[in-house]
Amino acid sequence: MSELAPLIEDLAFILVLAGIVTIFCKKFNQPLVLGYILAGFFASPHFNLLPNVVDTANITVWSDIGVIFILFSLGLDFNFAKIKSIGGTALIAAVTELTGITLLGYACARLLGWQPIDSLFAGAMLTMSSTAVVSKTFEELGLLKERFTQFTFGILVLEDISGIIMMVMLSTIAAAGAAISGTEMLGSISELAFFLIICFVCGIFFLPTFFRKVSRYLTSETLLIFSLGLCLSMVVLATKMGFSSALGAFLMGSLLSGTAFTETTKKLLTPVKDLFSGIFFVSVGMMVDPALIIKYALPIAVLTAALIIGKTIFSSLGVLLAGKDLQTALRCGFSLTQLGEITFIVASIGAALKVTSDFLYPVFVAVSVISIFLTPSILRHADKVSGWLLRNLPARLLRLLPQPDEAPASDEQRSAWKELLQSYFTRLTVFCVILSFLAYLGQSKLLPYCHRLFDGYTADIIAAVILLLCMGPFLMAVMFQRVAHTDLIASLWFQKPANHLPIFLLLFIKIAVGLFFILSVFTSILGFSKFIAFAAACILAKFIYSSEYFVERYLQIEAQFMINLNAKTLAAQKKHAANHPAWLDEQLHVKRYRVAATSLCGGKSLKELNLHRRYNVFVLEIQNGSQILPIPSGSAAIYAGSQLLLTGTPRQLQNFELAIQSYDMQILPLATDNQQTLHQFLADPKHGGTSYFCYAMPIDRHSPLCGSTLKKSSYLGKVNCLALGLERGNYTHLNPDASFVFQKGDILWIIGTQEMMNQLFISETI
Repeated sequence: MSELAPLIEDLAFILVLAGIVTIFCKKFNQPLVLGYILAGFFASPHFNLLPNVVDTANITVWSDIGVIFILFSLGLDFNFAKIKSIGGTALIAAVTELTGITLLGYACARLLGWQPIDSLFAGAMLTMSSTAVVSKTFEELGLLKERFTQFTFGILVLEDISGIIMMVMLSTIAAAGAAISGTEMLGSISELAFFLIICFVCGIFFLPTFFRKVSRYLTSETLLIFSLGLCLSMVVLATKMGFSSALGAFLMGSLLSGTAFTETTKKLLTPVKDLFSGIFFVSVGMMVDPALIIKYALPIAVLTAALIIGKTIFSSLGVLLAGKDLQTALRCGFSLTQLGEITFIVASIGAALKVTSDFLYPVFVAVSVISIFLTPSILRHADKVSGWLLRNLPARLLRLLPQPDEAPASDEQRSAWKELLQSYFTRLTVFCVILSFLAYLGQSKLLPYCHRLFDGYTADIIAAVILLLCMGPFLMAVMFQRVAHTDLIASLWFQKPANHLPIFLLLFIKIAVGLFFILSVFTSILGFSKFIAFAAACILAKFIYSSEYFVERYLQIEAQFMINLNAKTLAAQKKHAANHPAWLDEQLHVKRYRVAATSLCGGKSLKELNLHRRYNVFVLEIQNGSQILPIPSGSAAIYAGSQLLLTGTPRQLQNFELAIQSYDMQILPLATDNQQTLHQFLADPKHGGTSYFCYAMPIDRHSPLCGSTLKKSSYLGKVNCLALGLERGNYTHLNPDASFVFQKGDILWIIGTQEMMNQLFISETI
């Protein structure tokens, strides 16, 4: 038998040693990370009472894999829905803490005589707490269900994001050398944003769909292998793009975090991650040099004190500024007084790339070990400190502080403008990146390929047509309002005339951005002059606006993307709905209105008024005296004294009322009629008049609607039923666009009278 490779001997030694040391850590209620670091120190050349690791180079490779799996696992816990749910408290607290600690750490490092770049990264690394240590400490102290823990974990998420940004900055500085400028850094950040958005959009669109289609064939073994393969593939891609391997691993974890297989993947990954992350922390311990710690005892002591005191003050201050009480703020602040795993990763990357000085790594390892060791004791004193402060602070100051019984901060009650601008700029940014990416592929890949197949200008025309067809759905979504935040815009438009100009400006920006991308195709590929290109772009924009093909394609893409993005949340909602059913007709409300005698709408048809298209409300019924028209057609007219029964979401009904007030349409809500849900209305025998029925109609492969749209199919029009919404898997879509393409498995919610439903069922069976 051949001799064992040194790697096998080293692994056997460090794993057994790590196992023994972590047992002692467990016995004395210390974090396992400390055990791994101590085991690494015992196996290093700095400790001579035990054998030393022979092949440190191979151990380094294994520890690099450990970094990848740590970040991949972190990404699995960090889905994009979590960003939205962080809330204002965590955001304000994190910004306050990150700013304050970075400045404090930088000032301390400069006072110690460190170089500016070392001081900057020292201050930034002090901001990164340990999610693993915090969650373990909460579990051991029985605090996981306390209210302050959700704010603490929100701050930790934002700290992790700052750590990822730091890794990118290190790579950028290393690539540019000492001569890096602000412009180069801004360019690198822009490249990072572009890379992240493209990976995010493509990953969310394709990965969950792929997993759903192959779910029946996925065993635990296959799922683990495939997930690790995807992780390492993204690592390779990120590295080739000039970013760190850690960023690639974190990004792939984030993309997989929204799938229905997230929890299974995390369970399967845990043993693999524990093995390699253990080796990583052992390698960290091997870097601990007692001589360096003694040499840098003063910086270690100063930074440890700055970390504990600064974290407590700035984190607590941030939570106070977010409107939380003193006890909650101090509990959050005391929870974050340690350095986490990402600190080791950032420090090791900085040392490996020769961006930071070599001493920075062992100094921060020592600070981390000390702070992790002290975390449980510090957290136990949070309530004592808050109690002492409440007893001793001046009464005038205490009255200024938020109280525990105060209502939650108003950050959850966002204004319509804030909601619109957030949605507007998010969508615009994503679409611009997608269109830029398509333009890049068209120029660098598609055009040369067409020139290999065709001659001269013919190749240019074919490439331009293919590129514009690919860009068309996104150009339509960018330029026109048919499928984006129409309710918000309507609400703001009718609130006051002062909103008209900024709304026009936002719409103009969208159209200008879309025209810019069309112009770029005409000028760069077809070589048109600017005047001809602009005229052609305007004509093409008009064609895109009126093209049902592009609307259909985009609606399909958007629906699939939203289903995949919210797959985990929707699955949880479905599980909850099994015991607490939530019907689509509970999301819609009904309300009656009366047409005044002086109304200018009298004598006009519904087609002329176009209430559904303009305000997204459905007209369920028109009552002219004793005559009742259920589910009226577009030719039905309203007169003075007519009563209208409308249904829509509360916001849509509110927008309709703002509109009739703004335009003085003299259509008045009935004061005696209380707004109720459509579900309540249908079940209420007292509403009188016509009986309506709401039916959830499954779309199978034999359905006339399968693969078609409401506009193309006359299926519902023959019986005058209204399509209220649809369910696709766990995804609910109210008031679907007439160009929405139905698929097999969809459930279409329709409403009509008993006679209409009978005709519909007869037509289905014929």
